Amino acid sequence: MNEEQLSILKMVEEGTISAQEAAQLLEALESSKTSDARATPGGSKETSSRKARWMRIEVEERDGNRVHIKLPVILIQAALRLGGRLNMNIGGFNGEKLGPDLVEQIEQALEEGKIGMLVDVAEEDGDRVQIFLE
Repeated sequence: MNEEQLSILKMVEEGTISAQEAAQLLEALESSKTSDARATPGGSKETSSRKARWMRIEVEERDGNRVHIKLPVILIQAALRLGGRLNMNIGGFNGEKLGPDLVEQIEQALEEGKIGMLVDVAEEDGDRVQIFLE
């Protein structure tokens, strides 16, 4: 069992996602790996040290609460491939509240293999959200 699959199962164990949502993610993850293997000659998967492997989300609230989430990029890609059919609520952050511009920005950055800070939003009330690709 690989790291991405273990992350999905841990999210089920913690109650972050349902078993049905996990099944959808695992299916999308498997189809993603199959299409990656077909995309390279001989079915071997090419690796690039320049592509991000993790998405880190940091939320800091004005009252001092902090949430740090680190998810495998392949899990994010699988969720995005499901086309929003998956309503994830991670760390109190509801995925439905993501605007279409931010989703497009994340998809484009993943497609281009970008690394580094992707989003840095600081609100007037002191709340701050940062998203990184590592």
